[in-house]
Amino acid sequence: MSTKIPGLKNIPPKTDRELKLALDDIKQALEIRLGLRGDPLDRAVTLRELEDSGIVKVRNKALGATSGITPPDEGGPGDTNIPPAPSGLEATGAFTSILLKWNVPSYGNHAFTEIWRSQDNALGGAELVSTSGGQIYTEDVGYNKTYYYWVRFVSTSNIPGPWNDTEGTSAATAVDVGAVMQQLTENLQNLPGYSTLTTLIDTEAAVAARVIKSSSAPTTRADGSALQANDIWYDTDDGQVHTRNGANNAWVAARDATLVNLFGSTSFTGSTLSAAMASAQGNITTLTSANASRVSEINSLTAVVDTKAKTFVQTSAPTATAIGDLWVDSDDNNKLYRASAVGSSNWVAVRDTANDNYPRVFTQANPPTAINTGDLWFDTDDNNKQYRWDGSNWVEVRDVTTQAAVTTEATARASGDSANATLITNLEAKVDVKNQTFIQDNPPTAIAIGDLWIDSNDGNKLYRATATTNSNWVEITLPGTDAGKATIYTQDNVPTSGVKAGDLWFDTNDSNRQYIAAADGSDQVTSGEWEEVRDVTTQAALTAEATTRANADSAEATARGILEAKVDLKNQTFVQNNAPTAVATGDLWVDSNDENKLYRWNGSAWVAVRDTANDGKTTVFTQTSQPTAENTGDLWFDTDDGNKQYRWDGSNWVVVRDVLTQASVTTVQNAVANGTSAEAGYGLSVNANNAIAGMYLMASSDGTLNNNTSSSTILFEAGQVAIRNPHGSDVVPFIVLTSTDADGNAAGVYMDTAFIKNAAITTAKIDDLAVNNAKVTGDLDAGKITAGTMSALRIQGGVIQSTDLASGSSTTIHGSLIETGTILANAIVSGSFISPSDVGQSGSTTIHGDRIATGTIDADKIDVTDLVLPTVHSKVTGATIGGFLSNQMTVQEVGSIGTENGIYDGFVRIFGGSGQVKTLSFFIGDGTFGSSGEIDSDAGTYNNAPNTQNLPMVDSGGVQYHSNRAEAWAGIARFQTTQAVCQLSVSFRKRSGTSKTAKLYILAQGDGGTRFLSNVEYSFSRLALNEPAQFSFTPVTGAAVSTTITSAAVTISGSGFSSGTITASGFGSPKISIGTGSFLAGSQTITDGQSIRIQMTTGSQNSQAFTSTATIGGVSANFVVTTVAGTPPPSPPGPGSPGGPGGPGGPPSNPGENP
Repeated sequence: MSTKIPGLKNIPPKTDRELKLALDDIKQALEIRLGLRGDPLDRAVTLRELEDSGIVKVRNKALGATSGITPPDEGGPGDTNIPPAPSGLEATGAFTSILLKWNVPSYGNHAFTEIWRSQDNALGGAELVSTSGGQIYTEDVGYNKTYYYWVRFVSTSNIPGPWNDTEGTSAATAVDVGAVMQQLTENLQNLPGYSTLTTLIDTEAAVAARVIKSSSAPTTRADGSALQANDIWYDTDDGQVHTRNGANNAWVAARDATLVNLFGSTSFTGSTLSAAMASAQGNITTLTSANASRVSEINSLTAVVDTKAKTFVQTSAPTATAIGDLWVDSDDNNKLYRASAVGSSNWVAVRDTANDNYPRVFTQANPPTAINTGDLWFDTDDNNKQYRWDGSNWVEVRDVTTQAAVTTEATARASGDSANATLITNLEAKVDVKNQTFIQDNPPTAIAIGDLWIDSNDGNKLYRATATTNSNWVEITLPGTDAGKATIYTQDNVPTSGVKAGDLWFDTNDSNRQYIAAADGSDQVTSGEWEEVRDVTTQAALTAEATTRANADSAEATARGILEAKVDLKNQTFVQNNAPTAVATGDLWVDSNDENKLYRWNGSAWVAVRDTANDGKTTVFTQTSQPTAENTGDLWFDTDDGNKQYRWDGSNWVVVRDVLTQASVTTVQNAVANGTSAEAGYGLSVNANNAIAGMYLMASSDGTLNNNTSSSTILFEAGQVAIRNPHGSDVVPFIVLTSTDADGNAAGVYMDTAFIKNAAITTAKIDDLAVNNAKVTGDLDAGKITAGTMSALRIQGGVIQSTDLASGSSTTIHGSLIETGTILANAIVSGSFISPSDVGQSGSTTIHGDRIATGTIDADKIDVTDLVLPTVHSKVTGATIGGFLSNQMTVQEVGSIGTENGIYDGFVRIFGGSGQVKTLSFFIGDGTFGSSGEIDSDAGTYNNAPNTQNLPMVDSGGVQYHSNRAEAWAGIARFQTTQAVCQLSVSFRKRSGTSKTAKLYILAQGDGGTRFLSNVEYSFSRLALNEPAQFSFTPVTGAAVSTTITSAAVTISGSGFSSGTITASGFGSPKISIGTGSFLAGSQTITDGQSIRIQMTTGSQNSQAFTSTATIGGVSANFVVTTVAGTPPPSPPGPGSPGGPGGPGGPPSNPGENP
């Protein structure tokens, strides 16, 4: 039974203010303690809830008892399944309250529902306002409030489920009519002239004429007050009407004032009456003519007003109403147009001709359309090259002085280069006729007669060419000592040993430069010893050329300096969006970010260059805030206030009004009668700057007095119409708003008190409703009925018929008609699923198992002596298992345990045999293992040693459990007798799908030969988990860097899995798509049999593996994407960085860490 939470009625609006504040605080405190508002953690807890949640045990349940409260018995862990998302959320706004309703939770361990609320449709900004144990929630939020709501279920294990939706469900409360009427009344009282008008009305009410019906002349009014001037006495005896004369306080027979003015008070008879009637007819004609003249005058005035020019401020061409209308195009720099005719296609641009002859500056990449000769264009696509419009073409602008200097310099440079070229040619001619010396080991090809060849392969023997071939070399014998021979040296260093005067040395380390010994014993390059051999003529020519070149370069530098000095004095033009660094006074800057505004550098600052011809012109602004005026007469259209027009008077912005229509009061009246028909009308209109209020009275009649068709109409035209009590009242009782007012009050009719006999209402929000006789022909939501008693005769529908209900203790409900909800066991008498014989009393209730067709039974509701679960049990002989080789670790399969995923719990019992089986352990896995003992991940032999275990302990495809050696847990090192028996309890989890089978294996070796166990017995039962079987994604290789990659679809299923929450994590901002849905980054709910895809974005490194992970409960799978091979990055990613050790998508930080 749930805790009963009482409802709190709203505080009456007419409660005293101080008392209402106190009651509001008390109500808020009670609602927080009852959990109707605020943080649910602040809600008070009842003993019932403490007992129901298992925190305490209340043994004495007598009213007022405080003893007998003890701690509960320790129980097992609660249900950890995630609740489903709520459905069917509806929100309904009443006067000041909002009612929420949602469908009944469809899971067994439901605790409560959280209610979250926000003023905006944004779940991220919602706050928890309350919790509810049922499916209905109501909160008082006040008048004129709109909120968005979300709900989610929370289980008894305090596990919240997903939201009902990402979009909020909204509801709005009604406006406070009383407050609005009070505000409207205050607004009326603040209107100009209201006080004067009401004073006049009150005064007139006191002295206003009263109609008194009496058979004799009255002496007082009907209420006993004194008679006033103009009171009317209707004589009930003869129907004569009299008026009270204020001058002599006498009753005077009433006459038509017009007729009295026309004919006097004389009575007419006979011929005088005819003459008087004729005169009256003439006067009526004159009056009619005068009225016609007034109508003509009004029409003329209207025609004059219609011809006034109208100004439009908008982005598209408006429809002109008269020639001369103006249009400010707010989408084209406020360009001004004038209407040349009525319509929307006759707009002519209004141009300021004062600027027609002034140059215009363009800054763009393509040639612009010039307006005047002299316009300038800076080509932004060609280093701001400057052009000028000559009337037909864009001509490049050059500096004549600078151009002449450049031309002179270019001519001088060309002349100098030509002279140098001549000198070089002459020098080359001279050099070409000079002899060349060759030093090599085979005959070279001579270039000219007289060339020398030193044969480096024959003691540096010297030869001279007699012709330009390679076969006309004649040996030369030099005169001197040593048989007249001179020694020729070809080496890198200075010869120092045995040097004789006349010896020659070719420095092979200096382009074979030639030296001659000036004296015996020369050992250094200096005058008088080794001296360089030079061609005097060539040397002179080179010296002359060097001198000429130096002189030419000096002249060129001088000319260049002069040119640069001239150029530095020239102004430079900049075209950019920020202030440049000026080079010289007079430089120009075109600000491309401010409509090409032109500035000039005055030596210290950029000064705007202004066209003074426009100084006196009017500037038009169209914007939401006050602009900075430039001249008196500037115009500003306030685009945030209906384009209201202002004019700058030199110091302030002044509203521009049409003097003719700024304020006016107009009355129109007309009355026409012609025999059997008549029409009359009266109109009053007030206009204040186009704010219009008017009242129109119209009546017409057609036919005789006894048989006519008549109609009358009173029409009000105003934004607000109110009826005021002339005797004073705090609130105007009746107000009509034809549009939303400045305070945001919606258009509608506001009434303080209404008495309606018949009403047709489409939609109604009623705060306090008393109904004498309600007839509901449509749907009535039963969820709205929360208290009271409903007669069975009033219920008629497809679920519970009136014939299904009785009265008193014999009430019967047919079981086939119960679809949802809860029924106490002691209230069940008959039904389709539970028979009377199935239900007992006083704790002996029994429900037959075949009566439970669908649904869920909580674990704490199950109390049985024997609980039978699906179990596998087998005892396998040693011969079937197979033998264990002598001193060689051997794997032997015992048998299969199961294919379904879940938690397996059981035992393994091992019986020894007659031979010795040693170093025995057993393991359980869904991998594939041979009898060779090679069961580890790197195909090495597992030897079962304590410190070298290398079993492939993985979630899927290997070993899920290993016992370690039997000597460690059973104390049996060798199974050598049938009395060697041991048993171990085992629990393991299988995550893989049904395609893999978990099996039991024995790992051991024989001693002295192949040995056998006697038997191995095992038994396991399985508990299903609400988790899917292990799933996996196919890796992707060769992916492009920085690219979004999507995996192939994977179907999620598993024994015991119904639904769960899936999340994505890892590298590349991973997202999950369920089925064909969108890829989302947050958590989602997935059900058994649905498929998923994971999507990630690769990093910027080549040849790098990036990993993202999808997780459902305790089951996860990696999606690995390897980028295409390429140039490796300069350095590997650091620890914790994307792609680095420990980072998203990177290898683990430690070698033993599972990625």
